[in-house]
Amino acid sequence: MKNIFRNIIFILSAKERKKLLLIMLLNTAVSLADILSIAFLFVVINFYSPQSISVNTNILASWHFRAGSLLPAALLITVFLIKSLFGYYVYKLHYRYINNVSSGLSKENLLRYLEGGYEDYVNIDSASFIRKICYYPVEFAHFILSGFMQVATELILIILTITALLIYDAQLLLIISAVLIPAIGFLTYITRKRLTGIRKNISTANERNIQFLHEALYGFVESNIYDKNKLFVDRYAAIQQTVNNYVADLQIAQGMPSRFFEAFAVFGLFLLIVAGRFADSENATGIFTLGAYMAAAYKIIPGISKIINFNSTAKTYYYAMDELVRGKKLWVKPTVCFTAEKLQEISLDDIFFSYKDNKIFNGFNCTFSAGSFTGIQGNSGKGKTTLINILLGFLSPDKGSILYNGKAIDNLEQRNYWNRIAYVKQEAFMLHDSILKNITLLEDNYDGSLLQHVIKKSMLTEFVDTLPEGIGKIITENGKNISGGQRQRIAIARALYKEADVIILDEPFNELDEATELVLMQHFRELADSGKIVILITHNSNSLQFCNQVISLDEE
Repeated sequence: MKNIFRNIIFILSAKERKKLLLIMLLNTAVSLADILSIAFLFVVINFYSPQSISVNTNILASWHFRAGSLLPAALLITVFLIKSLFGYYVYKLHYRYINNVSSGLSKENLLRYLEGGYEDYVNIDSASFIRKICYYPVEFAHFILSGFMQVATELILIILTITALLIYDAQLLLIISAVLIPAIGFLTYITRKRLTGIRKNISTANERNIQFLHEALYGFVESNIYDKNKLFVDRYAAIQQTVNNYVADLQIAQGMPSRFFEAFAVFGLFLLIVAGRFADSENATGIFTLGAYMAAAYKIIPGISKIINFNSTAKTYYYAMDELVRGKKLWVKPTVCFTAEKLQEISLDDIFFSYKDNKIFNGFNCTFSAGSFTGIQGNSGKGKTTLINILLGFLSPDKGSILYNGKAIDNLEQRNYWNRIAYVKQEAFMLHDSILKNITLLEDNYDGSLLQHVIKKSMLTEFVDTLPEGIGKIITENGKNISGGQRQRIAIARALYKEADVIILDEPFNELDEATELVLMQHFRELADSGKIVILITHNSNSLQFCNQVISLDEE
């Protein structure tokens, strides 16, 4: 338990730790209200059972209630109802807190992934990241954090209840199940009806949640190069919060019976008290006394059960907490300060790079300058994409220097120049969203005139004009509802929209017809002539005719 508490404190933020303490205090207040209400129950019972010596029979009499009055019983119902409403409020606050913690951890883990290492992106299966981002926070928050809070409260409740029983010399032995049957039927009907709608909403929200998360994971490169990490994280965090709110509503609905069974039970006692006025007083006294013990037992038994369950649950889900602690300890948030300096030259000086004992580069040198249109060719496995990843800083060379504007920098410093670079990958990245959002990558305050310009230059105009929705046309997952050529044109429009100093094209025309490719190549040549750095990876020798510099990796 000590280790669990220490890890919980480490995982939570300072604000969350303060709220944890507040909610635990409120839960304790609910427990005290439970004990005090039970004590008041004894007082009321003794009012109707004057021969009992467990409680001073003159307490209610001193409040000027005449013997046999039904007002104390009515007051008892009111007290328990208010207590139940307060308990329900604290219960709801408890689970809102739990789900907010879960959402925060999910958001933090996604940001950690997007700002993490490229090696992890390549080598670790996405299912592993999904577990860490989506499921571990939920398992920690709901099964460990929530359980810990409940156990702490239940321990206090059990101690106080046992103390009260000892003071009143009570014996824990009676359950009046018949009184609870109507309550069970009523609350089960209400809960089931409410849960039907909640489950439907959760299913829909979960579908969107998985979709947004998959896109954020699949868009690792674009998110970094186009500085969209925050937008991807915020979009995912919003839908994750929606999912968690539905989960909270589900748990709140499921918790309604436990808070209101007491009120129904006391209502049953009220009916028995009314009946007791017309029954033999000795028999009535026995019924009321056993009813008081029932109330105490109703509190102690669930508490012990929760403690036992938590011990088993914490062991089952300890791995989730352990992974969250490990991830938080290992994460060093990179400091990215995007530069306003124009990127006019990129040089690779004496670069060595190997992958699994396979030498890719052995003293490689090249320079890309403003105004250059460089073509890179080479057979598969010769390191064309590896070269681009070294240029961008996703991979670090084993030896050698990368120079931006004549200054040697490491891969962390290269991140500061990502705002000056646009990248079109061989496999175009598509959001399940509109053409507009795919070009601007979720940007709301977009430049309309620039957008129309890049649509024209990427030769998307004809396609967009045929769509009733225009740029509002929704592209489905991975762009499955449009052709490969249309996907590539959208990716090219995205790169042009960024107006970057450096444009990197990795086989961007392999699904386009020759006429379209020639028009696009002419435009990129014009961009290079205007002072841009354009780098093209291609197998098409005809495209190399537009380049003023060609690098053949087959010769390396």
